[in-house]
Amino acid sequence: MADRKPSLPRKILRKMAMALAALMLLGAFYLAVVLGQPQEGDPPVQADMNQPLLSASPAVTITEDSRLGDLTGPFPAPVLYAVSGG
Repeated sequence: MADRKPSLPRKILRKMAMALAALMLLGAFYLAVVLGQPQEGDPPVQADMNQPLLSASPAVTITEDSRLGDLTGPFPAPVLYAVSGG
C-alpha cells in the first residue's frame, strides 16, 4: 500500500493548530511572569532587631581522634566523620 501524503487543507489546519497552541503557551507564560512580579505597594520586610546575632566560634584544630567530639558537640545536626583505622 502506497504512503498517502497529507492533503493541503490538512497541512494548513495542522499549521494553524500548532500556531494557536504556541500563542496560547506564550500567553500563559506572559501571564505567569506578569502576575508573578511583586507589587510595588507591598511594605518592605523588617528584620526583628530584638533577636541576638549569633557569634562566631573560635577555630579549633584537632590532631587526635579522641577530640572529634569537640567539633561535633556544638554542631546543630548529626555529623558523619571519618574513623581512622585499619
